[in-house]
Amino acid sequence: MLVKAYITFDGQAEEALNFYREVFNGKIENMIRYGDGKGDTLADQLDESTKNRIENARLDFGNNCFNVSDILPGERFIVGNNIHLDIVFFDDKNVKETFDKLAVGAEIIEPLGAKPFSPNYGNLTDRFGINWSIMQMPKRN
Repeated sequence: MLVKAYITFDGQAEEALNFYREVFNGKIENMIRYGDGKGDTLADQLDESTKNRIENARLDFGNNCFNVSDILPGERFIVGNNIHLDIVFFDDKNVKETFDKLAVGAEIIEPLGAKPFSPNYGNLTDRFGINWSIMQMPKRN
């Protein structure tokens, strides 16, 4: 299991990624823009500047990493609430158990379930106000 930070921006994710890449001598991985979802109903409805925003990207540096994304226009951006923690599992052991334990007294944002990028993904805000994403890495061929 790996716990890592997830940082959200309001249109500055790519600029921040490039800055942190230089600071930490890192490598940007898995960059996906909102407009990359061709045929996706949401992606098709976005204007060009929004399609260029970062939906998700990861910065790897040394034995460390963190993810970043931009919010969609109209979403509420609050400095201080724009960082949450990801728990990454490399197999399905303890994924559901961990999510269920964190879910006690929590606000479930997205129930644990299969997504195109993960066999198990969900997110919630726990009873202490901490934002968590639980994700199982897909098996590599």
